[in-house]
Amino acid sequence: MGTAREEMHGFATRWIPRFEEWGYGQLFETMEFSDDCRALGFEMDCGEAFEAAYPGCFRNAGATERAIAGCEDAGLLGSALHSGWRYYNHWNAFGGFEPEDRDWFGVVLRRLAELSA
Repeated sequence: MGTAREEMHGFATRWIPRFEEWGYGQLFETMEFSDDCRALGFEMDCGEAFEAAYPGCFRNAGATERAIAGCEDAGLLGSALHSGWRYYNHWNAFGGFEPEDRDWFGVVLRRLAELSA
């Protein structure tokens, strides 16, 4: 078993292409992503901590990319990802997953990969 940093990097680099290529069902109708988040200790708080730290950024790719460029808190980023996933898995009644939604996950996962490299 690798270090926590290596495991986090593996998580980020494994999921970046999945969020670029996989369909809605593959991403949100299984618990694989959530299980990976929980294994790393990422919380699910509806994005509240992320929104408190970066107002107006939760699930907003453009705002998030600018805001988190200097973020050093991997736990905050991971919990935002877990909470974002839960939105699409549970609360998103219409089942849409637009390109900008997909982009948000990529922005956060790439920053997490940078932090854990």
